[in-house]
Amino acid sequence: ERTNVEAAWFVDGSSYMAAVADALEAAKEEIFIADWWLSPEIHMKRPAMDDNYWRLDKILQRKAVSHL
Repeated sequence: ERTNVEAAWFVDGSSYMAAVADALEAAKEEIFIADWWLSPEIHMKRPAMDDNYWRLDKILQRKAVSHL
């Protein structure tokens, strides 16, 4: 058994995607994405409120602009 490990259990995709969206927002230097089929138009937090704010491509765009 290991202690002091940052890990979380997810039961469904909704809570996982919301956690990933929060992690993307908190990223300070780099974002690495590994996926076999990624749709940039996916809404990371649902229901899709606030228009397209939580769409993956919009999150990545905000992060890129904030580092210019």
